[in-house]
Amino acid sequence: MAGLSLNLTDGERTYGYAVSSITMDGDASGFPFVDSNGARIKCNYARVAIYYDYQSEPKDHAVVWVEPSGPTSHTAFSMTTHSHIANEITTDDIAAGNVSGIYGQVVFADNANPGVVEFKCDNGEIMDSVNIRLEDHPKNSSHEGEVTIELNYGNITPFNTLRQDLYDRGV
Repeated sequence: MAGLSLNLTDGERTYGYAVSSITMDGDASGFPFVDSNGARIKCNYARVAIYYDYQSEPKDHAVVWVEPSGPTSHTAFSMTTHSHIANEITTDDIAAGNVSGIYGQVVFADNANPGVVEFKCDNGEIMDSVNIRLEDHPKNSSHEGEVTIELNYGNITPFNTLRQDLYDRGV
């Protein structure tokens, strides 16, 4: 599967979907992890790719904040309730000590480079969604680009060597 950083010692059960025509209104949106029946699932792995398409200005890009969310300790200070922790800051803000970071990652996406975020939970933690906040940069609402988000998520577990006889080994 393209994009996943797995090897032969991992077993995987992953799902995915893509969302197009995302608006950049400055609010964080939740994207749930669901199975083929639409039921919410608990996962230990997620990969989010953000594609930003703006055709006339190559310097334009989107700033994207992505935080894992779920029933464990992921959302104690979420950007959905504390919006000030998902903003661009200046060196003056840093010097004044007015900096807070989100739990997760921030990436840039432009015409040539999608923003890619990957999470793999440690033992005992799970996530069942991601919160994403998008901002067009430079800030000029007359030229917002098109955003598409690709989500791949699921569970990665150690490969069970006792079940290797299920696979054709060849002669």
